[in-house]
This record gives sequence, C-alpha cells and structure tokens, in this order.
Amino acid sequence: MWCSSYQYYALTGVSPSYAEFRARHAFSSRQVAIVESGVAHGNRLIEVGQGEGINSVAFVAFEGTGALRDHSFQKADIETLDFMENGQLRFGLYDIEGHLKDTTTSALTAAGKPSKCLWCHEINLQLPFKNVTDPEGYYSTHEFKELVASATRVIASYRKTLASHVDFTRLQDHSNAEDLYLSFAEPTANRLAAEWNMPLERVQQLLASRNLKTHPHSERIDDDVLGDNLYDRNDVDPLAPYPTIRGPSDMREASSYEPNLLQ
Repeated sequence: MWCSSYQYYALTGVSPSYAEFRARHAFSSRQVAIVESGVAHGNRLIEVGQGEGINSVAFVAFEGTGALRDHSFQKADIETLDFMENGQLRFGLYDIEGHLKDTTTSALTAAGKPSKCLWCHEINLQLPFKNVTDPEGYYSTHEFKELVASATRVIASYRKTLASHVDFTRLQDHSNAEDLYLSFAEPTANRLAAEWNMPLERVQQLLASRNLKTHPHSERIDDDVLGDNLYDRNDVDPLAPYPTIRGPSDMREASSYEPNLLQ
C-alpha cells in the first residue's frame, strides 16, 4: 500500500513500541538542543546513539512545546531513526506514551509521515539546517555535525560489506523511486488506459462522466516526467474495471484516511 504508515512499519520491522526501540540501542547521556529547527515549529530535542557498528547509528527527536533554553520544553511527539540490516534508513513515529502513530502532530512539526522522512532524508543522515543557538549543557551544533559525520562514515563502511543489489552510489535511484509512486498516486489518462487495458478515448470518456479535473503536480511543476494533466488516484479508482483498495488520502502528511490492512 503506497505510502501507508502501518504497512511501512510492518515491512521494515519498526519497533512496535518506543520502549522496544530504546532496548535496541544505547544513547549518549548528552543531548542536542535544536532551537532553530528546519522541521519542528518550535524547539527540537535530539538524542544520539552510541556504541560500535551500524547498531550505534540511531537518533531520537522529540517535538513539543516550550523552550529548551529555559528548561520549559515539554516532550509530545517522538521520532526515531535507525538502520535496517540492508543498509536502508528506518523511521518510526510514536506518541509520548510510546505507541506507534501514523503521522506527527502538525501543530508541532512539519515532519509528516514516515514517507515524508524518506523523501527528505533519501539515503542520508541530515545535518542541521538553521540551528545557531547552543544552550549550555547540550552538544553544540558543531559537535552534532561531527557526530553526524562520524555516523555517516560508519554507514558507508557498513554498506560496503553488503552483498546487495542496491548500489548506494547511484544517488538518482531515490528520485526515480519517488517518481514511481508519485506517478501512481497521481496518474495521467494515458497511464490509466494502460492499467485498465482500455483505449485512451474510453478512459477519457469515463473520466469526463465524473467531471474529474486534472492538475499539475505540486512539486514537479514544468516537469515532463510526471506531466501536467494528473488525476487523484482515489478519485479514479472507482472507475477501474476491477476492485481496488483505497489508499491514504495523503502520501506524506496527516491523512483523513490512513489504511491499516494488517488488522
């Protein structure tokens, strides 16, 4: 199920609870205070994994209210990052009680769903974009960048040991994979004709009968890869000549409908 958080969790083996995630990793007692965040709407508190090998590469980010500088910060959302055995990043989202959730709290952060984490991180760890304030008692921004650089070297060394069909030097592959699900989520009439094994004119008639309008992709304007005349998948699926499964109402942000086909 494209960009569905619960199916992603099952496929990647995300810890079913935050307590289990903590049991998998060791963390430094010192934390990172992100005051000017490129993700959170307020402050962001980050914990950094420690130890040896790929299992030491783990991060926890807390979103919340209040300020780290005056110790009024109150944790609310929990975001985790670690690595799978295949060398790919893995993301988990939890509420403050440690239960998995399908998306972050939009009032606190722009992080969205795990699919948005993947969209931004691609195959990399991200350095802080905006942070310039270093409250006392935390890792400084410079020290955090050094920790990320060290973890990146661990990741690169680990990936070289893998007997895998994934070539991590092919950086464009991530963008190509994004195009695959974007073109599925927002198909053209030509794509639907191929999927439904129908003449294009018949597909266009069906779409016109529902008065469905096309749109350009919001991220890829003036891009000939996806095209400009796109439909929403959930609008066109009822016209398909076979049963379909309803997907999330949004691929990366909080969805009004988020399927969990595992229940």
